[in-house]
Amino acid sequence: MPDNSTQSQSAHIYQIKLKGHLHDDWSDWFGGLTVSHDVTGNTLLVGDVVDQARLHGLLKRIRDAGIELVSVNPISEIDGKSIPHITQAEQEIIMNTSMKTIIQTHYGAPDVLQLVEVETPTPADNEVLVKIHATTVTATEAVFRQGKPYFSRLFTGLTKPKIKTLGEELAGEIVVVGKAVTKFKVGDHVFGTAGPNFGANAEYLCVPEDEVLARMPHNVSYQEAAASVDGFLTALPFLRDTGNIRAGQKVLINGASGSVGAAAVQIAKYYGAEVTGVCSARNVELVK
Repeated sequence: MPDNSTQSQSAHIYQIKLKGHLHDDWSDWFGGLTVSHDVTGNTLLVGDVVDQARLHGLLKRIRDAGIELVSVNPISEIDGKSIPHITQAEQEIIMNTSMKTIIQTHYGAPDVLQLVEVETPTPADNEVLVKIHATTVTATEAVFRQGKPYFSRLFTGLTKPKIKTLGEELAGEIVVVGKAVTKFKVGDHVFGTAGPNFGANAEYLCVPEDEVLARMPHNVSYQEAAASVDGFLTALPFLRDTGNIRAGQKVLINGASGSVGAAAVQIAKYYGAEVTGVCSARNVELVK
């Protein structure tokens, strides 16, 4: 039986309707899809699309050519055979080539941030396209936005930001997978980081499948998953790799109610250590 945890993207059969009458000779340009016409004279393209990344690329090519896209519909049955259904999230990305994102072109207070529309990215063969449901704003984003302290500009850009769209942590749903992706499938709920290039303060983001990305536990929300990433990724390597934490050790965690501290408490307990946490009185119950 096939492993449903890997990419199970059977080819979908689609009917793509385009505004206007295009000749049958366009079939090769449309990747071999059959070209026909409806009663109103609009062009219909019908055929297999091997994966969602290929479909997304085809629709982008259509729009880039200035051809008006009327509709994209999966055909549920052809020659008596059932065709896999596509999710609502997939349908959204199929019909939208632009997305909202937050950018900054210069340093300053929060009002330097601008909400703009840009082209929705298309994943490479080893990438997944994530529809982002939750992201974060951390102290790191504040430094990158302000360019302060000034020595940080050695990394963020001397006179203006190198990175236009911030956002490192994310949680969302995979809507397109590259043809070489094996770890994830369309519809997976995932969380992780955008990496050093940031970019998660947007509606969609392409993430390589072998980067810091994992399936979400079923008992957490998108917001909880995104907010957990920063603290745990900071605490885990220090405790597990540098500290070589193991059962029976005694661990003192100073600042046990902060992002990193709260994560460190949980990691230390997971490994079987006896934990002493230091925090303000108001956060004692949280740390317990």
